Amino acid sequence: MALRYVIVQQPDNAAQLFLLYHGVNDNPDSMAQIGSWFAQAFPQAQVVSVGAPYPANAPQGRQWYAEIPEHDRSQ
Repeated sequence: MALRYVIVQQPDNAAQLFLLYHGVNDNPDSMAQIGSWFAQAFPQAQVVSVGAPYPANAPQGRQWYAEIPEHDRSQ
């Protein structure tokens, strides 16, 4: 399983690391826009937007957990 990610900023000697995680039915591109703010505010930070591993209902959307069938859910 290959995860997709977007490196927003990658300085030579990063002093901080920001990992950005999107919500369900979204993708790492949307969080990269927010990551631009962090990159500007923290010029020595490495900023990475991480994509979820599972497909979601939206065409380009992803999700962090696989669908759990109704009969497998605890009551």
